[in-house]
Amino acid sequence: MRPPHSAPRWPVLVAALAAGAAPARGTPQDAAPAVVSAVGVPLEPHRPSLDDSDLLRVFGLRSGPALAPTVGKLMMFILPAFGANPNVGVALGAAATAAVALGPPDKTTISSFSASAMLTTKQQFLGSLKSVALTSENDWELLGDARFYVYSQPTYGLGTGATPVSSGFNINGLDTAALPGAQEMKFDFVKIHETVFRRVTGNAYLGLGYHLDLHWNIVDESLDTSASPPAITSHYAYSVFEGFSPTHYGLSGVSLNALYESRDHTLDPHSGSYLLASWRVNPTWLGSSRTSSILYGEARTYVSLSQERPRHLIAFWAYGQAVTTGAAPYLDLPALGYDNRDRSGRGYPQGRFRGTALVYGEAEYRFPLTRSGLVGGVVFVNATTASRPTIDDPALGVHEKGIALFDSVKPAGGIGVRIMADNQARMNLVMDYAIGAGGSNGFYLTVGETF
Repeated sequence: MRPPHSAPRWPVLVAALAAGAAPARGTPQDAAPAVVSAVGVPLEPHRPSLDDSDLLRVFGLRSGPALAPTVGKLMMFILPAFGANPNVGVALGAAATAAVALGPPDKTTISSFSASAMLTTKQQFLGSLKSVALTSENDWELLGDARFYVYSQPTYGLGTGATPVSSGFNINGLDTAALPGAQEMKFDFVKIHETVFRRVTGNAYLGLGYHLDLHWNIVDESLDTSASPPAITSHYAYSVFEGFSPTHYGLSGVSLNALYESRDHTLDPHSGSYLLASWRVNPTWLGSSRTSSILYGEARTYVSLSQERPRHLIAFWAYGQAVTTGAAPYLDLPALGYDNRDRSGRGYPQGRFRGTALVYGEAEYRFPLTRSGLVGGVVFVNATTASRPTIDDPALGVHEKGIALFDSVKPAGGIGVRIMADNQARMNLVMDYAIGAGGSNGFYLTVGETF
């Protein structure tokens, strides 16, 4: 079985610059007017004397000063990649990140899109398409997350309590074996989440969303009900207790959303805040296996430390998610690393912590390392807490003590390097190393700031 300290969820070890946007036509950045948001809030202007270098210039793919983005001009960065860890074997694939201004750049926040596809020697396929799009003058914001996985991944039980994750269950008077560490699972997974926001005043938005999560072909490889004593996994015990099929289930629902969005960029913010509150209802008549509701809240803010160097700042990120009524399927419960961009929980494998409620917080110090702006650095810390319900059903014979939020908190931290790939799109190549509790650690390589 995979130990809790195994490699990170996206095992990208080698990357190369594969594509870059051609220089946009327009006024040089040092002659451009001060940039303001759609509601008149000044955005930090680009300073070519300090931040005029990127990989496109290093490789001779662009020359001259940085230019303002052109409306509709797609700026793209592609990472051909391979990697290896016990969860995927050897993985091959590609990830692309793109940025584009969908309206006048002085009044419209840059939109961002990312897509990835990977094949592994364990017969897995991982495909995703994610987007944060703002229309001209930020009148509308569209948040999208679509995935299709043919996957295998361990689960570690519910809550952030002490290991072993499953201390054994008592079913119909028969004690079961403890399952320390990871509990291996295989499953197919489809996720389609799309939320549309309309600006109502200033930086405030209201929105409606649709959310679909389907899991099928679930194989609980650590489960053995015929053993003596039986090996009962957390997934099986929770599913039986809550009335879900252990082999397939779905969650389909709609959401009401309120958003405050004042960031100056969606890939590499230098200022502003992002505040989101969402209430999702998943009725059975819409396709859910059981009726439930889920409450989600998220906050991101960016505090500048230097007017001369906009990339010198402290960033904060926190989110919380909880099943408020009914019950959600096990693999659809709030879990670390399953945020919209799969970025939370550096230092732990994806899904390492899962529960009926989860709270996550992170702080990151970002700073330039070279005067040209080509290279920067980060130092970060994060913490996670998750709860699990008390499973106590005499008829079923299952007895498992619950864990409340903040009964146990798991910290992590690390350092990273940032290389400016395209300063016109403000697109960074991100390389981080993080360490979590119990020896968990991971190396992460991607495009665009973590949050």
